[in-house]
Amino acid sequence: MGFMKKKLNIALLTNRGSDNVGDQIIEACDISLITCAMRNLGYEDSDFAVKSYSTEIISKRFLATGEKKHIKKTDRIVKGADIVVFGGAPMFNHVYQQLYRKTIIVLDIAERHGVPVVFSAIGIENYDEANEKCQELKRALNRPCVKQVTTRDDFGALGSLIDRDSIAIAKVADPAVFSFKVFERFLEKESFGPKPDKPVIGLFPIRGGAFSSNGVDFTGYRQLKFWENMAASLEKDGFDYRLMSTGHFSDEVFLELLRNKSRIDSGKFVFNVNCPEKLIAAISSFHGLVAYRLHANITAYSLGVPGIGLAWNQKVPFFYDSIGKPHRAFSSTDWTAKAVKPALLEAIEGGVELDEGFCMTVYASLFEALKKVFKPDAAIDPYGYQELMALLPAYKGTSTIEQVKKNLRKTARIHINSHKYTGESAGYLATVRGYIALSQSLSKTQR
Repeated sequence: MGFMKKKLNIALLTNRGSDNVGDQIIEACDISLITCAMRNLGYEDSDFAVKSYSTEIISKRFLATGEKKHIKKTDRIVKGADIVVFGGAPMFNHVYQQLYRKTIIVLDIAERHGVPVVFSAIGIENYDEANEKCQELKRALNRPCVKQVTTRDDFGALGSLIDRDSIAIAKVADPAVFSFKVFERFLEKESFGPKPDKPVIGLFPIRGGAFSSNGVDFTGYRQLKFWENMAASLEKDGFDYRLMSTGHFSDEVFLELLRNKSRIDSGKFVFNVNCPEKLIAAISSFHGLVAYRLHANITAYSLGVPGIGLAWNQKVPFFYDSIGKPHRAFSSTDWTAKAVKPALLEAIEGGVELDEGFCMTVYASLFEALKKVFKPDAAIDPYGYQELMALLPAYKGTSTIEQVKKNLRKTARIHINSHKYTGESAGYLATVRGYIALSQSLSKTQR
């Protein structure tokens, strides 16, 4: 009687639990890239499994209490993995987020069980020698279980975080640069009303609190006036436009405020973009884009849509610098229609040329990390660009039941955080009701 061959278990940790659809795009692209890299190493699909988890496997109760009973599930997941891959997302954020703590906890478990860890295209905040949170993260990242760390952002900060020579480090592209291929079947499939007869520009506001959290002197009222002026200026030049978000619940609350308080035509707003294919379809239909969120900009680049990034933290400038277009990232002093619109028109005229070499950096680094762990002595080269394009697995789509779950989760988050928004937006309750109605409608299709 033969023994069944044990599958290699790759545990992928992303920020997929976020409402920000950009994080879900990262996850989908990571799964495709890892799958391709394992095939590249000679493995059949039956030889391995990529199991994706949200950072929410580190429970809030454990973060609050430190009691081991609240970390048992995470321990089982990490212990059962042959490798842990942190994919994209700001896993090192320590300034006002808890992601750095979750990263440290996973590294504690991986080190205890001897499980190798790889960080791929991670978002990085500024390195701070005097910040104990930053130094705590640094100590964790230099443990023997860590084999490779790459970043899409600040390579200088990464060099300061890593001081063990055996850890490979590099600056690479964000996995979402492959959106055009992974989500190919969803391009321009979503309908947002009658097909416009003018070029359409995508406009992506952000939550008002993003500015104060990042030390940017720009109020929610000033953002409202900026979008109001952008809309009027675009109309004057013969453009159509749509205002939408990348899905984060607080961005959508601000979007609702904008619809209620501004002079912008309410028919120009798009809500309920809660899964990757909807965001991909929308962006692929635009002729240009102006956005605060990084992954609206990265996805637009991948889909060949010229973009202007509004830089409220360092991520957006790092991205535009990486693609050789630093002038397309605007700081808060230039968040005016007078400054942004001419740059947008210039970007549309110049178009987008995808840098294949830049895109391949994230795949090549993932391949080398997996090879180092699973086949260190094998003489195997990574796929070239054309091979990767032929073999990169496609995203299958978000099931209706998963869409229901996403809507209910977002509704709950808006309810929980209602005290932050009821004072500034009379449209807050309308947003909640909209999500409940959509979830009920989707649920009926499952019966």
